[in-house]
Amino acid sequence: MAPKSYDSPSIYDWGQCTTQTFLNGSNQKGYAGYDGDIKENDLIELIVNSEISNIKLINHRSTKRYQIPIDASKSPFPWKLSVNLVNMNDRVRINQVKIWRTDEERLHPDCIQQVNTGRGDKLGIWGGISGRGTTEPRIFNENMNGSVYCEVLSNELKRSMNKFQDKAKLIFQQDLAPWHTSHIVTTKMKQMKLNVLDWPAKSPDLNPIEMAWSILDKKIDGNAYLQ
Repeated sequence: MAPKSYDSPSIYDWGQCTTQTFLNGSNQKGYAGYDGDIKENDLIELIVNSEISNIKLINHRSTKRYQIPIDASKSPFPWKLSVNLVNMNDRVRINQVKIWRTDEERLHPDCIQQVNTGRGDKLGIWGGISGRGTTEPRIFNENMNGSVYCEVLSNELKRSMNKFQDKAKLIFQQDLAPWHTSHIVTTKMKQMKLNVLDWPAKSPDLNPIEMAWSILDKKIDGNAYLQ
């Protein structure tokens, strides 16, 4: 990235450990109350809304939220995400990129993500995380369905729960995948007396294990021996 790219008239930016906020390349310190409270290992969510022309920053540690309006006449499409790493040991991990778009933007190049499907090989991994540790993994190459998931519940999940103390206080969370809500699975859960957390539809952002899967996917993508 070019030096002092934040001086560009098309740049909108927040700084770390400083109140600097750049709007069209102009430093508006402390804009909208921004205090620069970003620390190591913080999870930062950026939401870019092209429909109303603004960007939002959410710090999940401090729960602070900030918003900057964008002048599309000075910062025209396509927009790009840029990260300035100032110090030698600075690092950043981009876990997930999601795009909210209008119907008219459906085929815009910036709203399309290339996906490599590989050679047709398939490997699935089931796993769980909790404040008391991880579950045993289940590695499979068949299609996941209600019958396979019942085996996971009866074996990997049950053995993992037996290792935890106060099993009666455990709350089991899963999304609404078809095999999770099938009749055979709901019957199995009742037999196992699982305390299942109600879960809203289409809400992957609420599921913390999605971050772990995203990190794992990127490690596999960058390892030629696993591709």
